[in-house]
Amino acid sequence: MAYDLGSAQALQWFSIQSLSSQARTLATLCISSYQLSQIQADLNIYLQYLNETSRLTIRAKNTADDCLSSYTLITPKSAAESICSMKTVIWFASQQDPIKLQVADALCANAPKDIVGTYQNMSCINKYLGFSPRFRIVTCPAFAPINQRQITNVYIYMCLGAVSILFLLLVVWFIGNFESRKTRSTETKGSIWATPFNASLLISITCLIWQDALYSVYWGLSVMKMFPSESVINYYLGSQIFGVFWRLSYIFLCFKRSELQISRVFDQLWLQVIKGILVSTPVVQLTPVIANIVEIYYLDKSSFAGTYICQLISASSLLVLDCLFLYAFAKFLLEAKTGNLNQMELNFGIIARYGIVTCLFCFVISVSMMGKVVTIYVNPYNSSLLNIWSLSGSFAMHFVTACQIAMKIHVFLVKKSAGNPGSSGGTAGNGSLRDLMKSSNSAK
Repeated sequence: MAYDLGSAQALQWFSIQSLSSQARTLATLCISSYQLSQIQADLNIYLQYLNETSRLTIRAKNTADDCLSSYTLITPKSAAESICSMKTVIWFASQQDPIKLQVADALCANAPKDIVGTYQNMSCINKYLGFSPRFRIVTCPAFAPINQRQITNVYIYMCLGAVSILFLLLVVWFIGNFESRKTRSTETKGSIWATPFNASLLISITCLIWQDALYSVYWGLSVMKMFPSESVINYYLGSQIFGVFWRLSYIFLCFKRSELQISRVFDQLWLQVIKGILVSTPVVQLTPVIANIVEIYYLDKSSFAGTYICQLISASSLLVLDCLFLYAFAKFLLEAKTGNLNQMELNFGIIARYGIVTCLFCFVISVSMMGKVVTIYVNPYNSSLLNIWSLSGSFAMHFVTACQIAMKIHVFLVKKSAGNPGSSGGTAGNGSLRDLMKSSNSAK
C-alpha cells in the first residue's frame, strides 16, 4: 500500500483486499505508531470504514481486538524481560512515568542475571525514558560497575571547578586589595587589572572554570542519556576549546614572566626560533579541535588519522616550549649560584623556581595528551586508561594555575619587602601575606 494511512485511497484499497491481506494490514497498523492511542484511532478508522461499506468481517474485527488486547497483557515485569520487542517499546513509549518507573525497577531486578546485556538492551527505550525513570536506572546498584566511572567524573570535575572558582576569587581579592593600592600616581587602578600577566591569569582561570563545568556536564549527560549523542559531544568539544585557550594563556604567562631569563640564556637566533614557535602556537593548538569538529559533523571515521596527528603535533609543540622554558629557568638558577648576576636580576630567581615546577606539571599535560592518542590508536576500548590520561591532564592544569598564583603573590611580597627597609630587616623575600594584610589594614 503506497497511500497515507487514513487517506480515502488507502481505505478504498483496504476494503477491496482479501481477508488475509486485510488481516496483514491491520497487523501492520498494530505497530505503526509509538502511541497506543494513535494505533487504536487508526484501527477504528479502518474498521468503521469496513462497517460503513458493509465489508466488515469477523476476522478483521478479531485481528484488531487481538492487537489491542496484546498490549493490555504487557506488565512492567514482562516488559523488562523483552524490552526490545516492538510491541514492548510501543507500550513503554505510551506509558506515564509511574509505570515507566516500575519497568525501571524490574530492569534493575533483572540486571544481576546479565548486567551488560540488560544495560545495552535499554538503548531500545532510551528515547522514551523521562528524567525520573532514567535517574532510577542510572542509580540502580546493579548498574553501579558500569556507571561508576561517569558518576565519579561528574563529582571530580565539580570539585575541580570549585577549586578553579576559589582561584579566581583569590586573584581578584589579591589584585583588588593589595596591588591596586600600591599603584603609582601615574597609574590608574584599572591598568593594574589590564596588565599582560594579570589579564592572562584571569583569562586562564576563567577558561579553567568553563572547562571543568563543561566536562562535568558532559559526564553527567553521558550517564543520564546512557548512550552519547551529538548534544552530549558538544559539551566535550566546548571543554576542549576552553582547554586550548587555557594552554595559550599559560604559554603567554610563561613567556612574559620569563622573558628576562630567556633573553639572558639564549642567543638572538634561538630567541627568534622561540618567538616563531610562540607565534604559530595558536594555530597549532586550535587545529586538533577544529579537526575534531570537522570529523564529527562533516566527515566519517576515515579522518581519524589526521585528527590524532594534529593532536600529537599540538602536544609536541607544548612539550618543546616547556623544555625550552625549563632549560632557561635551570640555567638561570645555576648562573645565580655562581654569582654572575647582579642584585636586581637575583630577584628573578623566584620566578625561575616556580617556572621549573610549572614546567614539570605541564610535562604531565603534554604526556597525557600524547598518551590519549596512543591509547586510542592501540586500544580505543580501553576507557579506563583514557580516563586516567584525561584526569591526569586536568589535575596538572590546576596545579600549574596554583603555581602561577603562588608565584604572583610571592613576587609581590618580595618586591614589597625589598622596598620597605623596616619590614623583616629589609631582606627581600622575608615578607608574608599575613604581614601584607596587617600593613594594608593599618593603612585604611
